[in-house]
Amino acid sequence: MDFYNVKNGMKSFQRDFDYKYLTYENYSVDDYTCQNELSANGTTSSNCQITGSHLETKEVWLLLTKKAFKQDEELTIGIFTEVQKGDYIEWIPTFFGVEIDEWATWTASLNVGLISYYKMDEASGNLADSSGSNTGTAVGGPTYGVTGVINDAISYDGINDAHNLGTMGTMGTNMNLGSISFWMKTSQTTTDSILGTFSTSIPYNQVYVKLNEPSQDKMTFSINAAGDATLAGYTTDATTFTDGEWHHFLVTWECNNNIIIIYIDGSNKSITYNVQNTPSSFANFVRDFYLGALNHNGNLNTPADIELDEIGIWSRALTSAEVTQLYNGGTGISWTDVFTSPPTSTLNSPADDVTVPNPNVVFNATGTDETTLANMTLYVNDTLISTNSSPVNNTLTSFPYTLTATGLWNWTVQACDDESTCTNATTRDITYSNDLAITLGLQ
Repeated sequence: MDFYNVKNGMKSFQRDFDYKYLTYENYSVDDYTCQNELSANGTTSSNCQITGSHLETKEVWLLLTKKAFKQDEELTIGIFTEVQKGDYIEWIPTFFGVEIDEWATWTASLNVGLISYYKMDEASGNLADSSGSNTGTAVGGPTYGVTGVINDAISYDGINDAHNLGTMGTMGTNMNLGSISFWMKTSQTTTDSILGTFSTSIPYNQVYVKLNEPSQDKMTFSINAAGDATLAGYTTDATTFTDGEWHHFLVTWECNNNIIIIYIDGSNKSITYNVQNTPSSFANFVRDFYLGALNHNGNLNTPADIELDEIGIWSRALTSAEVTQLYNGGTGISWTDVFTSPPTSTLNSPADDVTVPNPNVVFNATGTDETTLANMTLYVNDTLISTNSSPVNNTLTSFPYTLTATGLWNWTVQACDDESTCTNATTRDITYSNDLAITLGLQ
């Protein structure tokens, strides 16, 4: 296990810990029947007797061993260690020689409907739109190169800083469905704008996100389509995010269904609607779209004292699973359009449905990946047996194993690449049969 201090530049450190996995067990609970009895001095007491019992279920965390791993089964694995005040830790586990270096990665499905994505890693100048063509130009003097969730971030001073993304092409026309994802760090407690555009000129379209509205640690989202209707709401309960730490925010909306969903740190928050009409007459934005402030009729309005990182804008409502993927347990993920094919695993020997007279078997398989083959793992009867953490790409890998009893067994080998993508070979059967018989004759 490797621990990294997120607050100290991901510096590694050591701490004692145990891996455990979640299971459940039943336990017996006594049932009582009680009667109230009045004593001679006028006091009341209860006389209770056990009259039966019933079963209840409780969570149990057991020490993780190889036997806990079953093929195609899911395990909930926890780390048990001493938690200290102020800890903000990233952890990368190693399970039986296999390092799990990423919990979530950017997948091709996240690029579906993606209008623009800003990594916020620039050292100066314009903001690059990684997925589109909506380059951001600086307004005022944003501060580049501050420490972000992933690499760098950009700080806005709450006075006159912003980035102008232009009118965002046809984004305004396609706003019936949408999502905006961003990471924000702030200690500001007043109401200001995180991003958006607002026009009172025809066609009156607007979309914006505000922090601390209507009160501290609440967030408001509003969308208006060509002045015909407004859909606006805010998080009902305060969720502490003005604490000077990084938090993930994701807003999705479905105008045709009058729905706004706001996620904070991966959690779906209850919404109170100011207006719940049905915007429908969408048109391209009249005013430019700003980051760090609101563009109100061409003027920088309500700028916020915030830091922003990893901003994505979609023309579709992301699913809760995709929100979890983007949040990634608090460490985030970043955009990419480079996706590699999964590895392959091919079983070489023994052949399928073979019978062997000797329990000592060498299982052979070949793993192949277009970049790096990270490890290969033998499963027998759906149980993890052993892992080779340094297999040679496109080369036979051997796993000696002793079958512990006669009868039918099944086996497969899993191949994983350096992106923690794994593939299981088609399972084969093998029978161990020892037909040696000894006959004793008595004379």
